[in-house]
Amino acid sequence: MKKILRKIVYLILYFLSIILFKLFFRFQVFGKENELKNGRIIFASNHSSWFDFLLMAISVSPSKYIHFLAKEEIFKGFLKKFLEFMEIVPVKRDKIDRNVIKQAISYLEKNENLGIFPEATRTRDGKLQLDNFHLGSSFFSIKANAPIQVILIKGSFEAFSRKSKFPKFFTKIRTKIYPPIYPEQYLNREINYETINEYNEEVKELFVKGMSENW
Repeated sequence: MKKILRKIVYLILYFLSIILFKLFFRFQVFGKENELKNGRIIFASNHSSWFDFLLMAISVSPSKYIHFLAKEEIFKGFLKKFLEFMEIVPVKRDKIDRNVIKQAISYLEKNENLGIFPEATRTRDGKLQLDNFHLGSSFFSIKANAPIQVILIKGSFEAFSRKSKFPKFFTKIRTKIYPPIYPEQYLNREINYETINEYNEEVKELFVKGMSENW
C-alpha cells in the first residue's frame, strides 16, 4: 500500500511540475530519443538549483521512479518524513557511508533508478564544478552493472540560483538527455580508485562537452 501511495504522490508531483515548468519557464527537453526504456539506470545531472531534482525527473518518462541521493542536511522536520517516505537517500558529504551504498545498490538490483548530482552541491557561479566531481555515479554503475544516463540542465541557475530568494519566472529552462554510458569495459577490473576515476573522467568529459553545445 505504501509503495502504491508513493507512486501516486510521485505522479502527482511529476505532472504538476511539467505544467508549472512549461507555463512559467518554457521548459523543453532535448534528446528524448536517447532515453533508455527500462531500469536499472543511474541518471546524472549538473547541479545549479533546487529545481534540478524536479527537472531531472520530468525529463524522462513518469514510469521511471527515481530514488535521488540528497545531502543529509535537508532531512529535517516534516521534510525529513516526506523525503524518507519518497525513498530519497540521505548522503553525508565527504564521508563514505556504507548504509547509503547498500541502500543505493539495493534499488539498482531491483531494476529501479538512481538520481545523482556528481557535483554534490549547487554551483555558485553557474559553471560546472569539475574540481568537485564525485565518483558516486561511476562507482554505483560498476558495482551494479547499471548504465549512466546523463541529463544536462541549462537555465535553472538563471531561474533560481542558490543566491536567489525567489525564482525568475519566464526564464527559459531546458534539459538534454544523452546516450547512456555503459560500464562493461570496467567490470572485469578491480574496483579501486584508478578504475572508478577513469570511468568518472569519461562521465565528466560528457558533462563538459554537453554544456558547451548550443541547445
